[in-house]
Amino acid sequence: MEEVWTAHTDGTCNATGAGAAAVISSPTTRKAIFAAKLEFPATNNIAKYEAILLALCKARAMGVLRIIIGTDSQVAAGHIDKSCQAWNPELVKYLAAFRWAETHFRGVTVAGTPHANIADADALAKAVATNTPLAPHVMYEVLSTPTARPSDTPPSTVAVIDTTPDWRALIIDILTGRAEALARMEERRLCQRARGYVLVE
Repeated sequence: MEEVWTAHTDGTCNATGAGAAAVISSPTTRKAIFAAKLEFPATNNIAKYEAILLALCKARAMGVLRIIIGTDSQVAAGHIDKSCQAWNPELVKYLAAFRWAETHFRGVTVAGTPHANIADADALAKAVATNTPLAPHVMYEVLSTPTARPSDTPPSTVAVIDTTPDWRALIIDILTGRAEALARMEERRLCQRARGYVLVE
């Protein structure tokens, strides 16, 4: 039976900055702690989505297949469980990023949870936002761009059109006598090339 991991996540945005944190635990209570400083314009809802995506990204890298993510964000949890619809364009992008990220797992549950249950992630997110020094075991990174961005949308299919002239066209003109407009030197050169070809109809 596959192990089900858990993650406490939280994000915060205040006058000094924004941060996101995820505390991921195995069934045997082994923990991995991650924090990210958000160095782009953010809101509280964006920071909380960033924390959820941080948990998914790190859990995937750790080989986790099933995970339950706790968040105190009623907004994000509501979007994800479809109990409410995302209208804000930025949050629509984050919801799409979540949907893409969850495809890499066999099971993802995002559960609304009381703030007291994610106190560890909350304290860490606030420390990151206020540039408070972190413990050595915290894996820290700086995000200069949002995790959810337009590039998350699959690119449209682009058909490449080859406008290179068909090399056979001039030789066919020689063989069918339609090369009168060619300069004499070009015609002689093409005549030599055309000797090795036979027009089959």
